[in-house]
Amino acid sequence: MNSTDFIAETKSSYLYNPEMAEILKNAILPEHFLKSPRRLRYSSYAIKHLLETLIGKYVSNNTCIVAFHESGFRVYPHGGNSPNCDFNIRKEDVRALATYLEMESYTC
Repeated sequence: MNSTDFIAETKSSYLYNPEMAEILKNAILPEHFLKSPRRLRYSSYAIKHLLETLIGKYVSNNTCIVAFHESGFRVYPHGGNSPNCDFNIRKEDVRALATYLEMESYTC
């Protein structure tokens, strides 16, 4: 499935929360993540857990994916029936946020 179809399917899910996506796009992502020229091998599912810990609220994987996509990040679907994808975010940003949140499993 190409990324356009993947995003359309993700956005049509009942798990997608447009209000939370707006919060992520406008307040959270610009402060914590920069675009990288490369694909980072952290799953959207792992990143969503970082975001949940940061803001103290539930963030669905779908909402995380759409927020990153609408913020201009590239989306790389895992393929098959997987609802997960990777983004072009910097490893340093993931590590810095994980260190700040004391989530050691993300700092490797």
